[in-house]
Amino acid sequence: MISDSIAFYLQKNNYIKEEEIPVYKYGLTAFFNSLFQTFIILIFGITTRTVIDTLVFLLVFIYTRKFVGGYHANTRLKCLVMDIIFWGTTTHSYILWESLEIRGYILAIVVAFSLFVTFEFAPVENIHKPLSPSVRKKNSMKGRLCMVIVSIGATILFLAGYSIAYTIITTLFFVAVLMLAGRSKNVKGKSM
Repeated sequence: MISDSIAFYLQKNNYIKEEEIPVYKYGLTAFFNSLFQTFIILIFGITTRTVIDTLVFLLVFIYTRKFVGGYHANTRLKCLVMDIIFWGTTTHSYILWESLEIRGYILAIVVAFSLFVTFEFAPVENIHKPLSPSVRKKNSMKGRLCMVIVSIGATILFLAGYSIAYTIITTLFFVAVLMLAGRSKNVKGKSM
């Protein structure tokens, strides 16, 4: 595996210590898995001619989740399937939104819901990777700021008539849902 080779190369050339190899292997594996999933979603975006929406989805989804956390699937396949479902729903949501007469109200509710969940629960940490109090506080502030800025930007784009606002707002909704799912999973696992 590539992660093993890189970790052993780093150790062999004295960049890391031997006892650090498992940590680097884990980190590299996670990085390559994320890169693979991003690549797959980009391919779907290219084939469905939704490249801009796909890039916006990936940017908002990855960046906000970095700070707010949330549910993480227990296998790579489940994670990939969830991400593809979220991407597909998000990048094609404008078709649904455009047909609704009360779309402005619904979008306002979705933004309010996303902000409420973020301010109430972020960051939702993985029970297998707890955060230190200082990182938790920093991620809470960054997550809130990020969600507010993205929400304001999406609202402005919506009011200006740009359909990309639907992609952004729907992505925020899924990020909030994943925060709630992650919190529920943590409560059930009793590791809050």
